[in-house]
Amino acid sequence: MSEAINQGLFHRMRYTPMRDVIRGRLSGRLDINARLAAAELPAAVQELIRRVVRRTRLSKLERIEIADELIAHFADGLAAGARPDELIRAFGDEAQAAKLIRRAAIRKRHIVWHALRGLGLMLLILLAFYAVVMLRFYLGRPAPSVNYLAVLNERVESTPPDERAWPLYRQILLEMPQRREHRFHRMLDAEPGRQQWPELAQWLEANQPLIAQIRQAAEKPYLGFALGRGGDAYDPQLYPNRIAHPVEPDDVLNDSLISVLLPHLSDLRLLAIVLSADAHLAREQGDAERLERNIIAMANIADQLRSESTILITDVVAIGRRSVALTQVERALLDAPELLQDQQLQRLAHQMAKPSTTPELIGLHSERMMFHDIVQRMYTDDGDGDGRLTPQAYRILGADAGTGGAVPPIAQLTMPVLTASRKEILSHYDAMIDQAEALLAQPRRDADWRPYYQQVEQWHDSPLSLMRYGLLSMFVPALSKAHDQTERYLARRDAVLTALALELYRRQTGSYPQSLEELSPALLPSVPVDRITGDPLRYRLVDGQPLLYSVGANRVDDGGVPALDHAGHPRVTIASRWDIAPENAPAGDWVLYPEPRVETWDEDEVE
Repeated sequence: MSEAINQGLFHRMRYTPMRDVIRGRLSGRLDINARLAAAELPAAVQELIRRVVRRTRLSKLERIEIADELIAHFADGLAAGARPDELIRAFGDEAQAAKLIRRAAIRKRHIVWHALRGLGLMLLILLAFYAVVMLRFYLGRPAPSVNYLAVLNERVESTPPDERAWPLYRQILLEMPQRREHRFHRMLDAEPGRQQWPELAQWLEANQPLIAQIRQAAEKPYLGFALGRGGDAYDPQLYPNRIAHPVEPDDVLNDSLISVLLPHLSDLRLLAIVLSADAHLAREQGDAERLERNIIAMANIADQLRSESTILITDVVAIGRRSVALTQVERALLDAPELLQDQQLQRLAHQMAKPSTTPELIGLHSERMMFHDIVQRMYTDDGDGDGRLTPQAYRILGADAGTGGAVPPIAQLTMPVLTASRKEILSHYDAMIDQAEALLAQPRRDADWRPYYQQVEQWHDSPLSLMRYGLLSMFVPALSKAHDQTERYLARRDAVLTALALELYRRQTGSYPQSLEELSPALLPSVPVDRITGDPLRYRLVDGQPLLYSVGANRVDDGGVPALDHAGHPRVTIASRWDIAPENAPAGDWVLYPEPRVETWDEDEVE
């Protein structure tokens, strides 16, 4: 008796929908067999109903409703006097009936179910599409077709060995083992009157043959520094701590520009500092010839740096060396005005007059090549300038420290699908570089860099655009600061050239001119312009000495009083601002000659 009760209980639980269980009812209403038995239909009709209900593939509750409808249909036919076989024959094809019943039942389902079904279908399609894209992505292989490193090295390889400066610089550097010592660099920064100057002067005197070799190397027309893994950056004697890893045949970074090392930049900067220090000593000793040769050698080093690769960072370093040479010309005019002869002043003027425009000082050709090299190592090539991203992009972006390290997992999932095609990426990049070159060809006061940076900002406006053009935002260079730097250099160069002309005029006439127009054209081709406004450069005599200046960022002539920073020190970057409105600019002028000196102290002098 209890077994029968338990079987009945378990049976009802099995055929009770969850909604009834939640309500505390064991209805057992999902049992189709029980409903058929209760209807007392012929066996053949019951089997037909079971088959049709099963073929509908509906939910259990929907099947019960369909079964009830079919039971009622056949019960009404039997009650009307029809035979079971006639009803079955009139019912028609079971499969077709089940299909029609299923469609009708699905149409009656709630709108939420239809919405979820559509969403699920869309998700399935997206997953299928993503799977195809990812499969295509991982099967893609880049096919680099241009060896841009070889292109950069063409000048080196085509230069006769006797015209290359680097072999001479290399020997000089090997004779300076202390070049890696921090204390040695601090000593080289000393000037006459500073605590470490006697020690530096003694070192300079003892190493005059070595310094003469630097000047000799600077006379060579080309630098001759070979780039790449097999080049001079991996010289085991000069750079023993840098080990060239074996070249793997399938390494996508083989001969890539992004992996190029430039250790020679710091070494050439060091040698130029040595020349500058020796220029101080030569001026102190009254050696005009050595002073002139040191200044010209510094300018020649800058020319050598730009003679081959024209990589942006190399150009920036070259501008720095030219600035140091200008400083030595200025110091000669101020501290020893009678030391250099007229012909020497003229030679220095001719030397410092070149280059005279921003495009001559910095170029973007190598930047363009570097990006094209990166793209050809990340994308496939369809032979028509287009292609798709490949897994090598993860390798390159992860290896490039400038991108912030390894590619984040979310980017790895989205890059294959959302990143722009090869043709689109290159088209956008080349357009940006074209725009930048056009801006660099203009005076800084006329160059509006806002549209350039607005384009970069648009790539960050939304997650979708960032995912699509993130590669561009990583590698499009920020160039307005470089433009500022070149214009500051050119402004100071103009002032120093003008100061040379003023000194020659004084020697010829016995006094300085009342205006710069008196220098042209005999001593100066034309009066230099104020790089801020485009007006003539400002000129005054203060205590009988010339003062050359720009009105500065506020566009107001403050009489040559320099703009000061918060500490009360004159700063060129405070006065020479092109990117702010005059009313927001600090008071004061941009003094170009003599350039205001900011007093500094040796660390050893600070208690």
